Amino acid sequence: QECTKNTHRKAVPSSMSMRLADKDTVQLRFPVGTRVECNCGVWKAGTIVRHFCTQRDFDDGKCVPYQVRLDDGKLIFAPNDEDSVVRLLEQQPGGGGSRRRAKKAPVLPQGANEPSRFKVGDKVEVKISRNSEPGSPRGVEMISAHSIAGGRWAPAKVAALRYAQDDWCPGFYCAYAVHVHGDMTPDGIQYATPVREDDERCIRAAPVAPPPPPPRFEVGRRVECNGGQLGWRAGVVCEVWPEAPSGVRMPYRVELDGGGTALIPHDEDLGIRAVHVVEWGAGHEAWDDAKGVEAA
Repeated sequence: QECTKNTHRKAVPSSMSMRLADKDTVQLRFPVGTRVECNCGVWKAGTIVRHFCTQRDFDDGKCVPYQVRLDDGKLIFAPNDEDSVVRLLEQQPGGGGSRRRAKKAPVLPQGANEPSRFKVGDKVEVKISRNSEPGSPRGVEMISAHSIAGGRWAPAKVAALRYAQDDWCPGFYCAYAVHVHGDMTPDGIQYATPVREDDERCIRAAPVAPPPPPPRFEVGRRVECNGGQLGWRAGVVCEVWPEAPSGVRMPYRVELDGGGTALIPHDEDLGIRAVHVVEWGAGHEAWDDAKGVEAA
């Protein structure tokens, strides 16, 4: 995450790279006033004006190591204290001034023009940091090979390639954005988490899942679903083994007679059963031709 100005996580502020409580034990490389270059897609010269910078839209207790005023007057953040993000501005021999580079700064270690290993919709595993908590206000921090120590692998799905946000420095982008399973708002809206590098250390193909068992009910079958306090509700199976927003596959998706759909988490009679119709007074088993199911 190089020279990003705001959040990388949609709908809530981003978790930045450092804890403010650690500032007394962290020794930054550059003092205030140091002339540096920042990786904003191209290297831009500026001056460090502040250490351990915070902002209202940062997560509580989070900060970035540096605030830098670029030579063009803009204030930006350097979210990590490493040479790939911010480095000392070298002077040319003989006092000829600072170096100027027309070459773009590297963003992806493997090269900006290399094809992506994964495509949108691919199931993957990403290594999230130890501080990440999918589905919580803390959320999932930007995924990078530089922040995976002590992390854990989590299932995800590729949502975008060459991902960038409009509040990032021009020219900076990440290899992917992914939907980490379980990382969503209470309303079910999934967050997009950037993956900085296309690197096996932080993103890899998901293991091949065994084929699911055959369902009891086929698509088009009329069923009843257990709605808890709402009672049993009738509907028609419209999909078998759909994927829920959490990434977990469910046995059925049912289109309810009263409108809307329901995901059925278990293929058992406690949750879903065939619609049975009794013809009272018939004295024998019969069929309900209108519904196409066997009557009991």
